[in-house]
Amino acid sequence: MGEAHMARGMVLIVQLASVSCAAFLIGCTSMSEVTSSNPEAGDLTTAEFYELAGGRTGVILFLEETRPSNATKIEASADSLFWTNDASQRKSRSLGDVNYVQIESGADGFWEGAKYGAGIGIGLGVGLAGSVTSSSESAEARTMAPLAYIFYPAIVGIVGGVAGGIYGSVAGHTFQCTFRPKGL
Repeated sequence: MGEAHMARGMVLIVQLASVSCAAFLIGCTSMSEVTSSNPEAGDLTTAEFYELAGGRTGVILFLEETRPSNATKIEASADSLFWTNDASQRKSRSLGDVNYVQIESGADGFWEGAKYGAGIGIGLGVGLAGSVTSSSESAEARTMAPLAYIFYPAIVGIVGGVAGGIYGSVAGHTFQCTFRPKGL
């Protein structure tokens, strides 16, 4: 009974460690430059930005302003940016007036969190399997040891993936897009 109690305690520790590690790693930001001409590697075209923005919520900073504006329902065309402000007014500006747009995505954060959480969980599951199998001295435990290296990483990886996904969807992934003037 002592081994089962120890294993449950280790699983709890692993779950907490997975969530903690995922919390540390999640909340990432992707930075891209948006241009309508001469895109370089890693740049977004205005069409790609249009797909990314697709009605999401975010923050917009214009070139002549010092404070960013909250925005919902962000959309873009080849030469303009459209959004709804805090007063529920539909606004638009030329892309040439935009310094950057920062967009939050819970769905991208979910998948990013699930990926990191599962990876961390699998690693911790291997460590847990090693700890449990090395501390047991019974012949039955030694014959079942290879299964522990499959069972623990799988279970802890799933738990870590779910926990990381939940955290990632709440934290979201931030896309920060700066705008390059036409012709550059």
